[in-house]
Amino acid sequence: PRSNLTLGVYDGWASHPLPALLDAGVLVTLNTDDPEPLGTTLAHDWVETSAHFGWGLDVMAGFAARSIDASFADDSLKAALHADLSETVAAARATQKSAEMAR
Repeated sequence: PRSNLTLGVYDGWASHPLPALLDAGVLVTLNTDDPEPLGTTLAHDWVETSAHFGWGLDVMAGFAARSIDASFADDSLKAALHADLSETVAAARATQKSAEMAR
């Protein structure tokens, strides 16, 4: 979404249709179209998107899963990537739970 905002396609985060696309069931992925000219990175765009739309781990993991599914990787690599994603999400949930319990 950040490239759309930088290029003036939408006036701001509030007018970007990404939440509506997700709600409509569109299989959306997050990408960085032109990181160098736009002065951004994929990681930064993910953080910005999560923060501006208030999305947590489950929504962001959904973007990652859809990115794997949409890739041109063969089925065995996709399976391995999904397994890695599942492990990463489980570790992040454990970290979140530990942090909540420490409060």
